[in-house]
Amino acid sequence: MQGSEFRGLAEAVTRTYGDDPWYFLRELAQNSRDAGARAIRVEAQAAPGGSETIVFADDGRGMTLAHARRFLFRLHASDKGGDPAAAGRYGVGFWTVLRFGPSLIRIESRHGHESWAVELDAGLAARASDCRRDAPGTTVTLVRAARSDSPNEFARQVGEGLRAYCRYLRRNDRRGSPLSLLFGNC
Repeated sequence: MQGSEFRGLAEAVTRTYGDDPWYFLRELAQNSRDAGARAIRVEAQAAPGGSETIVFADDGRGMTLAHARRFLFRLHASDKGGDPAAAGRYGVGFWTVLRFGPSLIRIESRHGHESWAVELDAGLAARASDCRRDAPGTTVTLVRAARSDSPNEFARQVGEGLRAYCRYLRRNDRRGSPLSLLFGNC
């Protein structure tokens, strides 16, 4: 299946999540939670009249490229079905990032000694890239043409999305400890 065909299917499936374009922040946070993250760092970066970028990084266990190919890069494929404590299990949530309207999606992950990175363009054509992570976890970077009136407005919107969808998120541990969420704009 071509990237643009996959994108059309993914957008159709994720419309069931509603109209709010910031819903994907919850889905990324849930994936981080399910990967055992103790902390998530989110950055909102904007250049006036240029681009808007969200960097979403966690300190979870990361994933191998083989795992990503089997589960992340497919629709309705999930390895969480047997985990009753998992927040996600339908194999769709990651693709809600398309609601952001990205022209570039960069995913990089380190699991043990393996690290990898992939960049997807607007048509979801993929190309390998160098992973910049030096510790376990996953980073998702989304870039789009600027839509906000200013960098501060963009940061405000991201912050509101995080407050709406991530404020009650807990770690996937026995105590349900709070999952630390750090937000900043550059």
